[in-house]
Amino acid sequence: MTEIQVNLPDEILALIDIAIAKEGFEDVSQYVREIICADLQERDQDRLEELLLEGVNSGDPVEVDKDYWQRKKVELIRRHGLQQHA
Repeated sequence: MTEIQVNLPDEILALIDIAIAKEGFEDVSQYVREIICADLQERDQDRLEELLLEGVNSGDPVEVDKDYWQRKKVELIRRHGLQQHA
């Protein structure tokens, strides 16, 4: 694992110490890792929401049902010259 050094004011370190004690983190490293992971998950969630909205706004809606998937399957088999399995 790579080690980094971060300089923080004493006031912030005091707040981190309180959070560590209150929330049961082992140490500052675990606290910082958890914050970074939470931030990355939030960014991933935001990106997923952007992509979903992009899809919703990309054109006319298509009803996706059993028949739709059967047509897609037949189209892909035809397009790629595959044999259909039972």
